Parts: sequence; structure tokens; C-alpha cells
Amino acid sequence: MLTKVILSTTELALVNNIEIILTKRNILLQVEALLNEQIPIINSCFSKVLIPYSKVITSAPKISRGENYLGLPYLMLDYPATFGKHDVFAVRTMFWWGNFMSISLLVQGIYKDAFADTLINALGKLLNNQVFVCIADNPWQHHFQLNNYVNYNELSAHQLQQINDQSFLKIAVQFDLIHFNEVQLWLTENYGELAKLLIS
Repeated sequence: MLTKVILSTTELALVNNIEIILTKRNILLQVEALLNEQIPIINSCFSKVLIPYSKVITSAPKISRGENYLGLPYLMLDYPATFGKHDVFAVRTMFWWGNFMSISLLVQGIYKDAFADTLINALGKLLNNQVFVCIADNPWQHHFQLNNYVNYNELSAHQLQQINDQSFLKIAVQFDLIHFNEVQLWLTENYGELAKLLIS
């Protein structure tokens, strides 16, 4: 027996609207170009900090694109980044349709050993108190719900201990897409601030 497909009035309007898909495609192409433009800026911010870590600093930038992070399209730039079985260092810039632009810094294994104490001690001093810390046990989720990220200034002693005990440390900042036309300056400023956290 065949399933009868019936579209609502709204769905019928959308399925017949070519401009929606063409506009979406154009937006994503512009975001991808924006991410590519960040590569030399990121390099200038992080290259001196990461001189002792040649595997990280010589990593090639990678842009990933998908349609279904929690049901919505996204673009991600990983740079600088190295992903080992146990050792991870990654600066990830993410555009998530309908939600935000974010920059996250993930350190795990030898990179957590090298940077975690410095990062934790510096968090309260920089980034205008808008830095978030991952409290989940999975570093590969990127939303800012309270079960994943908590503002550093709102961390409980228990959560701070939990962060110290887990195998990774992940911090992030986010930018509301309603202000997208101002995102370039925000990206530049926050790459610099994140790099400072590694040496503060």
C-alpha cells in the first residue's frame, strides 16, 4: 500500500519556491569564502604560540560542510588542528544555520596537559566574560544548551572539578547571526583573545 503524501499550504509554497534554495546556496558559499579568509588571520594569531607543537602549526586548514547538525546546515573550519587517538588540539570555527557563529578551542591528551592550567587561570580575565566551558563528557557537540556549555563565571565548584577530571578541555565563544554583517571583526578579535589565553 502506497503512502499518500499530502503537503500543507506552507509546504506547497516552499516546494515551489526556487529562490529559497538558491538564496541558501548563495549564503553558504559566502560563509565558506568568509571562513577561507580567516585562515591567514588565525595563522597570525596562533603561529608563535604553537611553535613548540609542529604537528599543530603545520596542519592544513579543513572546511567541512553538512546539512544535518541537529537538523540544520552547518560549515566548520578546523585550523589549526590535529586529531590523534588521544591527543587533540583544535580551533574550530562553526557557522550553524539559524543559530550562531562560534569559535571553540579543544585540547585533549598532551595538549590538555600543556595548556589546561593556563587556560583555566586566564578565562576570567579575557573575552569580556562571555567565554563558555564544555561540561559534557562528549567534546563533539557544539550547541550552547546548558547540558553542554556553561558560562565560565557561572561554573560551580563541582563543575570545575568535573572539567579538571575529564580527558579534555573545551572552551568556546559565540556570535548571534542576527548581527552577521559584523562577524568579521568579531572573528578577528576572538581569535586573538583565544590565542592569548594559551600564554596568559
